[in-house]
Amino acid sequence: SPGATANLCDVFANCPNLHRLRFWNAHLGDEGAAAVAGLLFREARMAPRLASLRSVDLNENNLGPDAAFAIADALKAGARIKWLDLGYNHIGDSGAAALAQALHHQHHLQGLVLQNNDIADAGAAVLANMLMSNVALRHLGLQANAISDLGALTLADALDLNRTVTQLFLNENLIGDEGATRLLGVMRDRERVLVSVCNNRRVKAGLDAQIRDFEDRVRRTVYQDYLQEMNM
Repeated sequence: SPGATANLCDVFANCPNLHRLRFWNAHLGDEGAAAVAGLLFREARMAPRLASLRSVDLNENNLGPDAAFAIADALKAGARIKWLDLGYNHIGDSGAAALAQALHHQHHLQGLVLQNNDIADAGAAVLANMLMSNVALRHLGLQANAISDLGALTLADALDLNRTVTQLFLNENLIGDEGATRLLGVMRDRERVLVSVCNNRRVKAGLDAQIRDFEDRVRRTVYQDYLQEMNM
């Protein structure tokens, strides 16, 4: 329940070794997400006991736009988390817009997962606009939304200018041959950028096979770079 979530967040606020906060399929709703956002506000205010918090996972919690608004406000306030997973919720284009606005000049978040969130071309457009100025985000997950060629082309244009993002996932959207071809071109032009666009049913089988082959090659390079960066 939201009250229980708020109580847990009060406890977590005094955990000096809290690195990852994960409420997966916990039925939080927007009120529960507001409690988590409150915890992030404390982290943003340099609360010493929360200095280690780096990842928040609120996957599959029936979150709507209001949850995204609350979390976006915490990011604007200076929350320093590096990974935010809001997958399998319902934040929609308005929620995506709020997060995009927060990330225009936020320099900490490196991974944002918005998989299966009712995001369409309008949401893709505001996220693409954010990528024009953001220099921290490296992973953006937009799988299983309602993004068509229009949104795909807008994101591709952003990636032409952005030199930080290394992984963009657009699988299982409504992208057709035009958008898929343009995104494949982005991968070809930039050696170490993985743009995953397979499993879009509007893409012809031959082009989909070509994309899969290229993705596999790029994926190996991106993964090797990640291992080197993490000294693994």
